[in-house]
Amino acid sequence: MGLTETHLQRAWVVHGEAAFEYVVLEFVERLEHLLEREQYWIDAYPGRVLYNSSPTAGSNLGFKMPEAVVARRRGTKLSESHRVAFGFARKGVHNTPEHNAKISAGKMGHSVSEETRAKIAEVNTGRPVPKETRDKIRASLAGRPTHDISTQARGFHGRFQRV
Repeated sequence: MGLTETHLQRAWVVHGEAAFEYVVLEFVERLEHLLEREQYWIDAYPGRVLYNSSPTAGSNLGFKMPEAVVARRRGTKLSESHRVAFGFARKGVHNTPEHNAKISAGKMGHSVSEETRAKIAEVNTGRPVPKETRDKIRASLAGRPTHDISTQARGFHGRFQRV
């Protein structure tokens, strides 16, 4: 039996298989009615110990993470393998123009602190920039004076290194 719910799994270990009974409460013909029926059965047993961690069907709404878990997760960083896995999960996925517009609107008026700017500059200093990227930047700046101060005002400052 594959158990993913910790509360249920612990009860299974403590009380044993004999203490549990698997019963089909209802067959749901249409998938779109599944959450509605699940919520019905959650609500049908108020105050009873159920093994649903959330009082809302199909959602984490109303579920409070135990403080011990919150404290353990606070300040932890993802491992390199997790970061790589998250990167692959989004690879090739493109946002819709509407979604990009919402992201852009959300960032309007957001300014970055000098401390953050310094950290970004430190990370990017000496970082190799691919030739293709340098060519794109060069093409976008074509026709502008070499020492145009306005490029610094728009954030085009930093160092480039040949690859």
